[in-house]
Amino acid sequence: YRLTALVAGSVLALVLLEVGLRVGGFGYPTEFLIPIEGQDAHTTNDRFSRRFFPPTMARVPTPCHVPEKAPGTYRIFVLGGSAAQGTPDATKGVSRVLEVMLNAMYPETKFEVFDAAVTAINSHVVRLIAMDCAGHGPDLFVVYMGNNEVIGPFGPGTIFKAHSPNLTLIRAGLAARRWRVGQLFDELGRRFGSGGGGGRWRGMQALAENPIGADDPRLEAVYRHFRRNVVDICGAADRAGASLLLSTVITNLKDCPPFASVRSKSLTEEQAAQWQQLVDQGIEQEEAGRHRAALDLYIQAGKIDDGHAELAFRIGRCRQALGDTDAARDAFIRARDFDALRFRCDSRLNRIVREVADERQAHLVDAEASVNEAAIAGRELLHEHVHLTFDGNYRLARLLVEGLNAILPESILGAASGPEPPERDECARMLALTIPDRHRNAQIMLGMVQDVPFTHQLDHEADVSRRRRELDLLAASITPKELDRACAAYRELLAKRPDDFSLRMNLARLEKQRENYAASQEQYRWLAQRTGPKVAWTLPLANIQMDQADHVAAVELFRQALAMNPYHYGARNGLAGALGAAGRADEAIPMLRRLLEEEPDFTNARHNLAALLAKQGRTDDAILEYRKWIEHDPDRTEPRTKLGDLFAAEGALDKAVEQYEAALQIAPSSAVHGKVAQLSFKLKRWAPAVAHLQAVRRIRGSSVEIDTRLAWVLATAPDATVRHGAEAVRMMEQLDKQSGSQNATVLTTLAAAYAETGQFEKAVDAAERALPLAANAGQTGQVRALRGHIERYRQGRSLVP
Repeated sequence: YRLTALVAGSVLALVLLEVGLRVGGFGYPTEFLIPIEGQDAHTTNDRFSRRFFPPTMARVPTPCHVPEKAPGTYRIFVLGGSAAQGTPDATKGVSRVLEVMLNAMYPETKFEVFDAAVTAINSHVVRLIAMDCAGHGPDLFVVYMGNNEVIGPFGPGTIFKAHSPNLTLIRAGLAARRWRVGQLFDELGRRFGSGGGGGRWRGMQALAENPIGADDPRLEAVYRHFRRNVVDICGAADRAGASLLLSTVITNLKDCPPFASVRSKSLTEEQAAQWQQLVDQGIEQEEAGRHRAALDLYIQAGKIDDGHAELAFRIGRCRQALGDTDAARDAFIRARDFDALRFRCDSRLNRIVREVADERQAHLVDAEASVNEAAIAGRELLHEHVHLTFDGNYRLARLLVEGLNAILPESILGAASGPEPPERDECARMLALTIPDRHRNAQIMLGMVQDVPFTHQLDHEADVSRRRRELDLLAASITPKELDRACAAYRELLAKRPDDFSLRMNLARLEKQRENYAASQEQYRWLAQRTGPKVAWTLPLANIQMDQADHVAAVELFRQALAMNPYHYGARNGLAGALGAAGRADEAIPMLRRLLEEEPDFTNARHNLAALLAKQGRTDDAILEYRKWIEHDPDRTEPRTKLGDLFAAEGALDKAVEQYEAALQIAPSSAVHGKVAQLSFKLKRWAPAVAHLQAVRRIRGSSVEIDTRLAWVLATAPDATVRHGAEAVRMMEQLDKQSGSQNATVLTTLAAAYAETGQFEKAVDAAERALPLAANAGQTGQVRALRGHIERYRQGRSLVP
């Protein structure tokens, strides 16, 4: 009786506590899809991943609108981590490519493909997403996962929910956190115990301190859990009456060196020294291009210790250089499987997918084998280690479509408009893959690879330099006309697909970039009406208000975002910035300092604080903040560039140049070269001005703006050692030909170059042709200058002082 009373009393207390917590608004919903208020539809739950991550690190699913399923609709959910989600751009990920591909092939059927993948999750979480999506009318689940099994929640390399070898305990804990009482205990544990870390999300950088060797016994639990979770996902599909397409995972083999390598602990000191000597000799031979000799030395080292990831990668690279593709592929696979920072799906995980597909008679797409059959996966298909480029997403989508041929009912297959999926360029057109999109994605990936663990990789500096060059070329292509073309491409597609979320998200970004704020707001408000309030829409609207200097409205919107997610570092930083801009520095500065106490490497907050201090005239304090940033990130160019900007604004031009030059020592940048060139003009240092303009031209290529500026210095610099009139004439004649003699600036510069080379009649002619063009453009200052130039040229005098 006492035991019954005790149990009943405890249960009653928990029930009352649960009810009280719900009534009081504590906690969060745990379903992946939640109802949209006032609509017969669902959207992704922004707080879904709170069960698996600290609240400041919780990852947000791709926003979507899931209506009640209409007749004639074939509904697909794509499950997995960031590679399945489409990082760096979910709007161009495999889900999107698959959707436009299927709708083009089978126009009589409406295909809905929902991106149900989330960054950093693994099979423990994917299983729960599958179970939730099973109640929303799926016809097919596509599962593409395996990269995060070790470093995701409950894995041995995680910083999130602690590793556990016991699957029953893991699932019991997840079940408990479905209840508000469980969430309460989880929150108390986080605040007063070791709640699994915290701080701002820093991607792979945060996960780089937990190496797991290939012989780590904890991996057995990882493989065991993965198999069970895949089997349970199959069961969820079966219960929902949905088909299942399991895919193996593509990883970068030949262009992604290991992140960390571990030497065997069993080596004696003598063996370790001999191994190192052989490897060093091999590296020397490899760098000299003697791949056969290098390979022989590496193989000898492998006989001492064959479990070293970088050694296996070097062997693969040498075999590839010698034309032995099969042996190179095997070596690259070994390098991946030995990598001690296990961010890539390994061979055993992919093998488990194949085995479960066979055991459960599920449909398998062996993407890894298909991609590596004739070649070796590299940067052609992947941005870095696992995230697919657009070409990679297109390749994977085609493989999935091939797998669908065995799944789709005859009623759909018979309506096919053709036997082949659309070509890559046609899919890119249907998704509006524009130059601004490519530039944005390249920026994201460059930012990612500039941090650990990528900084530990072989040839990291060369990889970053290559990415910077590509980024600069893309940046040079983003002209106002190009932005107009990009927006027109999105609007043309929206006229045909007005409910397409991804098109509207990208159009909103582009319109903001064009400073067409009303059009951008229109798109974000449409998205908010469809899904209900989300931080994803509120923050951009707040930033638009900041761009328009409506700081009061921005403060209100940032507060709304924080009401949805009080842990959002970006919203906290944005609110502080808006308060500072609104003249409320006394509120903003303490907020920023609190942020930086929690996250000393939160660079946006550091820059905001420094800028606000500078605005208040506290220049020394601002400089101190930038110095802290440089000290924390000595290999980043941004803090040095920002400090240079501050010095330039204060008139300390020599100090500004010093910071810019230091940034250029870290990495070349056309923008920074341009800044140094501009200051060199002011300081009348003509040789450095020319050198930096030439550097801009090398990086970005020829352009009217850069070429005319450079030619002007070459034609008019007071320093005779710098002047090169003949080169200025050559450059300007070429530009004049391209513009059809309709560019006043080009003609003005050409005239100066002619005068410098003694061709005064040509100088007068070019200047006189420039006059009406400048007048028609309303450039009164240039008109006056040109008249003075013409008078000098008629007197046989150049513009050189």
